[in-house]
Amino acid sequence: MFKAFLLAFLLALGAFAFSTGAVESADKGYVLDVYTQKGGHGLNASGGIFSPLEIVFLYANLTYNGWPVKNVLVDFEVNNSLNTPILVVTKPTNCEGVASFYFRVPPAFVVGTNGTWTVTASAEIAGERVTDTATFEVDPELIVSITVGLKTREGETVWSVDVSQIREDAFRLVIPQELFELVTEFYGNQTVFLTPFELNMNLTYNLYMESQPQKIGILLQLMNPGDIDNNNVVNMEDLGQAGAAFGATPQSSRYNLFVDVRFDFRINMRDIARIAMNYGKTY
Repeated sequence: MFKAFLLAFLLALGAFAFSTGAVESADKGYVLDVYTQKGGHGLNASGGIFSPLEIVFLYANLTYNGWPVKNVLVDFEVNNSLNTPILVVTKPTNCEGVASFYFRVPPAFVVGTNGTWTVTASAEIAGERVTDTATFEVDPELIVSITVGLKTREGETVWSVDVSQIREDAFRLVIPQELFELVTEFYGNQTVFLTPFELNMNLTYNLYMESQPQKIGILLQLMNPGDIDNNNVVNMEDLGQAGAAFGATPQSSRYNLFVDVRFDFRINMRDIARIAMNYGKTY
């Protein structure tokens, strides 16, 4: 009786192992995995949370039985929260089997920015089309804390800013080089909380003090306007880079997201004019 039971158990175990092996074999072959710099590895996985104007890096990894496949064109389609395609880009896989490109999330006031975005990557190879989909969230209500300290240096008022994250998935805030539009005064150190929203192509925050009901407004800039190479001065090198990118879209290797100051995924005369307006400015 025991031998019969043992034989039946071994047969069932063998059948299970065979079926498992069949599933594994079905999963082998060409596999495409699309993800962002914040996650999304695995089929149909989430790519994390982003804020308006944040840069999204997209990757698509093409493998065959686990080995990278190079020199294959991968089609990316990026749909906003209204499921409207806003970017269709084709990039080749490198020696590691990875195709990639990046873009900047539009400002929050653009319809379709806030919510769930969908990225679909597909490639055709050996008569077979492989596809993967990932999603990521755009959340304009990511909360960070900011501590503003008032200091005095040789009779000059100096504002120091210390920024820290509250949520683990919160975006990294660029510490401003200048603070504008101060309509109230701080004495000592105050801790305030902020919620970002967009205004006039700059990132603006309303700061609410914990200890007092006054409201202050501070205008923060994500980058120095016109300073394409980030060397704190707008000169001919910046204009040269802007000119080299003229007419480019993310599909082109000439595309430079720091020149695309209007965030419309096309570099045109409006972008060039906005950069030229700041020529000679230092930061």
